[in-house]
Amino acid sequence: MAVGQKKMGINDRKYLVRAMTAIAGGVSASGGLCGALIGGLAFLGSVLGRGEPEKRDDPLLWKACHVFYIRFDQEVVGEYNSMNCRDISGVNDWRD
Repeated sequence: MAVGQKKMGINDRKYLVRAMTAIAGGVSASGGLCGALIGGLAFLGSVLGRGEPEKRDDPLLWKACHVFYIRFDQEVVGEYNSMNCRDISGVNDWRD
């Protein structure tokens, strides 16, 4: 996403918020993969990810993402037996 924003000359964070809105309700309101998982990983990437495509990744990024994923898996998937929003929230149609 950062590469696309750079190429378009977009420097305003509101575009990041707008872009992330599309993952709500389980990726495009489908009830699928939980946006909280994707959003959490995207946040970690925004803090620890490389700022330029040609730069190397910070090794801490992958450690933090792995810890976040494992915790999500244990705490959310462990309780609801799913990574899908429809199962976690009990909402089948997010579009209204």
